[in-house]
Amino acid sequence: MKKLISIMMAIVMTIAITVVPVYAYPAQGQITLLKNKISQCKEAGIPIDYEEMLYAVIDRFYNTYIPADTTKGIDSSVLTYEKDAITALYNEANTNLTAYLNGTKTPVTVTRPNMNNLSVNGKYIYDENNNPVFSIGYGFFGHAQNDIPNFQSFGASNIQMEIGPHQTWGQGSSGWNTYLGTEGISASATVDSTTARTGSKSLHMVFSDTSGSNRYVAAERAIPCKPNTTYTLGCWAKGTTTDWNAWMTFDWVSTGRVDFLSPSDWTEYSRTYTTGADQTSMSVLVLVENTADLYLDDFYVYEDGSDINLLSNAGLESEVYPEVEGLKVHLNNAQQSNVGVSLLLAPHYLENIAEANGIELTSDDSATFIRFDINNSTVKQILEAHIRGVLSNVQDYTCIDSICISNEPWFDTRWFDDYTDDFKAYAIEKHGSESNAKDAYGLYSWQSISMPETNFFGNYTINARAYDWMEFNDKVFTEWHEWMAGIVREYFPNTPIHSKVMENIITSGETKERVELARGTDYDMFGEFSDYSGIDGSNYTSDEYYEMMFLYDYLQSSVGKPVYNSETHIIKDYGWDDDP
Repeated sequence: MKKLISIMMAIVMTIAITVVPVYAYPAQGQITLLKNKISQCKEAGIPIDYEEMLYAVIDRFYNTYIPADTTKGIDSSVLTYEKDAITALYNEANTNLTAYLNGTKTPVTVTRPNMNNLSVNGKYIYDENNNPVFSIGYGFFGHAQNDIPNFQSFGASNIQMEIGPHQTWGQGSSGWNTYLGTEGISASATVDSTTARTGSKSLHMVFSDTSGSNRYVAAERAIPCKPNTTYTLGCWAKGTTTDWNAWMTFDWVSTGRVDFLSPSDWTEYSRTYTTGADQTSMSVLVLVENTADLYLDDFYVYEDGSDINLLSNAGLESEVYPEVEGLKVHLNNAQQSNVGVSLLLAPHYLENIAEANGIELTSDDSATFIRFDINNSTVKQILEAHIRGVLSNVQDYTCIDSICISNEPWFDTRWFDDYTDDFKAYAIEKHGSESNAKDAYGLYSWQSISMPETNFFGNYTINARAYDWMEFNDKVFTEWHEWMAGIVREYFPNTPIHSKVMENIITSGETKERVELARGTDYDMFGEFSDYSGIDGSNYTSDEYYEMMFLYDYLQSSVGKPVYNSETHIIKDYGWDDDP
């Protein structure tokens, strides 16, 4: 579902702008003159961050969005609004830049925080200079991810990206594509568990056949790259080889290749390579074409000037996932563009692979957002493998400024019979005995303690049993989140964790509010394992805006941690209302 999303931390502010065009829609020549004034201000050392942001928005709409909307036949009222808005932005930017150049106005200096080095202190987030941080950005979608290098020019500094278990479970491999030049020759390339420089595994390449044309064993990996960019490839090797018949390079380029000449102990080898003008992908190749028994470990590929290893699973210790490799392309852009990333682990997508793994789902797909039993052994096996598989491959990225462990969490134990006995035990422990619990619930001695009906909160007055079940459900769901948070801490011990909890319990009507009590999300209990009060909120109308502000005040006073709203719905899904 397409959503316009803004990521807001600590304080959220929405500004409604009344569009009042002063001049006609600007011509291309006026846009060019505006760009020239920006250049003049830069040459004069005048800070123009705000005006550069206005220009970036103008340029994007003027040259991309408005022409595209015109071609698609978008409603004329929308096009009129877009053109009026661009005209207003143009007039503002042009007026400001002219005033700066003639000395009649002083620009505001903008400080941009280092999004790779944030910290939490009490209710607020601070940069490395101890300045409080207010950050906005976008979420999820491919268009936004591809735009990360342009975020700062649009005044944005955050993005949330998600990857779910349906994209990792059963998709892992060593990352190396191994193959023979001629089928049937005696040669191999495998992951070995007996010899390693670090960890417990290495790449073992053996050739024990006669040499000749197209007689070789190869291990190859493709990775994204940038045009006209220099990279360094390296690894450590140990073993025996024949002359210059075991080597490593980029893109099958033999010039400057690295030759492994029977290193008796672990020896480091490396080379550099500069990509072509239009190149966006390159291969890393290790090839053995004569008698050899060679171990290779701790591979690396570094972009010139970066300390991020572009090769996942460099030590062969875990697995590589194609979707994670795609994610890393965007992480690299974020790292270099000073954009913070909230990484959403999205466990709810396990539903997509439930049937194939024998996992039962609730019959009503609207009854709860998470339709599988969260404590099912197969569910936990898949989720743990997912979390470890993703985080082990991205833990070097300092641009990841938070880990979001669940999206719109909502779980109802009443849909799963396995929790009946657990609830009974919870009630007995709370009330001191089974008899006391039955008395509290108004049950006869011969009646069993059970969870409320699934429609209870919408149709009945809340009683002691319903209240106890609500506490029980909150406890079960919180403990599941704590379990996931514990795994995350192994890889990101100092990175803030949060969950994207819905705000409905605060903003719904009376009957709906009682239903929301069955979601299992107690803000204060979630605050025990979280570093942020994470939410998913909306402010389609002025009433909803004030309700959201009320929620922010409540969270900061009750939970006492920064608010991280990583899914602010500014407009309704598929909506054209331009005034939130």
